[in-house]
Amino acid sequence: MRNGLYADYLKKVYQVSDIDGDKIRLVSKDKNDKELGFKLKVYPDFYKEKENLPRLYIKEVIKKDLNDLFELSTLAIYKNNKFEFISKSKDRVLLGTTDAALANKLKFDRTDKYYYEKWVSIEDVELFEEKTEINL
Repeated sequence: MRNGLYADYLKKVYQVSDIDGDKIRLVSKDKNDKELGFKLKVYPDFYKEKENLPRLYIKEVIKKDLNDLFELSTLAIYKNNKFEFISKSKDRVLLGTTDAALANKLKFDRTDKYYYEKWVSIEDVELFEEKTEINL
């Protein structure tokens, strides 16, 4: 399940970690992307257990070099209603909503002033990704 901002660059999809004006920072876990100009992320010395952190490769590009920029959100259909997908365990998923009436009807727990969550059986939901295009 993917959530966040992504970009299609050179016919490959990368996660976007930052947008600064016309500059887009792409993130890869593929060391072969070094051939495309990606540089190994160097963690600061004060980070504890740096050796256990993921090996990431970073490249800054300009917007016009991208084929596509979009946001992906994992959602779930549960009892014919659409919910935010939050987390997954072996056999259950955690769903969330800001719809108080729906949350009360389906016995969600209030976890914040305006937010409700509920763990449900994975067999009772249909997970899907929703893609929202972002204008370049």
